[in-house]
Formats: sequence, structure tokens, C-alpha cells
Amino acid sequence: MRIASQTPRFELWCNDADLIADIEKNYEADSNLDKWNREDLKAGIMHVDSEAVEEYTPQLLNFDISGVIDFNKGCYTGQEVVARMFYRSKPKKRLYLLASEHPVDASDELLQIGDENKSPR
Repeated sequence: MRIASQTPRFELWCNDADLIADIEKNYEADSNLDKWNREDLKAGIMHVDSEAVEEYTPQLLNFDISGVIDFNKGCYTGQEVVARMFYRSKPKKRLYLLASEHPVDASDELLQIGDENKSPR
């Protein structure tokens, strides 16, 4: 399956243990995983682990506009809150990809241009 990203990526789903072992033997799994995760970030795909599950809302990670959440199908925990935000208001925060020629620390203040709220973030 082709995965969304700037660099062409594919997922191979396989039940053949010998083939999986052969593939793992021929590829450096750790370095490829780092590259894969970097491409996920570039594509706006965020993964939330169990430690961070309570820190983010779906809107903060752009799940409502990236297709991760489908408002026409199924039910999930917290659906009412997410749907209310999607249909009735705008989220206060969004996820953006930042590129900089200079190192950026988490403590640095950033200014979002083009928003009515121009306070440091």
C-alpha cells in the first residue's frame, strides 16, 4: 500500500514468516524506522502513545481535517465533543510543521502570522 508522504513510501502486509525474516535481514530496521517516523511528521501523521493520550485533542493533531476521524461512520469515545468542535466552532490550536534554518527549542516563543490572534505561542 502506498502511504501519504513527500517521499514515496509503501507498507507491505505479509503473513509469510520466512519472507518477513528475509526482509528484516536485508534492511536496517532502526535507521529505516527513524526515516519512516520523520516522513510521518512531514505528512502530518501523528502517533499518540499511552503516555500522551490525555494531552492532545483530535483537533489539536488535525485528525478532524486529515481524515483520521470520519464524521460519517461509526462511534468512538469522545465523539460528541469532537463533532461539536468540528461543526460549531474553531479549535484554538492547530498542529503546524515548522522549518527553520536555526535550531529551535521547545521554550522558544513563536509568532503565528496570518491569524487574528498574533500573540506568541
